Amino acid sequence: MWLGDDEKDDKLWQILSGLSDDAKVICFANTKRRIDSFQKTFWGKGFDSVALHGDKPQKDRDRDLEKFTKGECWLMFATDVVFATPNSHL
Repeated sequence: MWLGDDEKDDKLWQILSGLSDDAKVICFANTKRRIDSFQKTFWGKGFDSVALHGDKPQKDRDRDLEKFTKGECWLMFATDVVFATPNSHL
């Protein structure tokens, strides 16, 4: 079964909206454009989230990662490439 991006977004929204308040989620996607789109869409639906990808400056990635790890934000969207970079702190 193949799903389009809109159907995938809807399914992800269903999953995330059903999670408990203490959930911590990292959602991976294959492009920075998709990651930025997720963050904007889910922020618009009331989800505080961070987006990590290789084109963000390291200081912004560090800030967003810290926000996630400290529990200030429970939802992170990231490309798998961001965790394969030499400057990754995970």
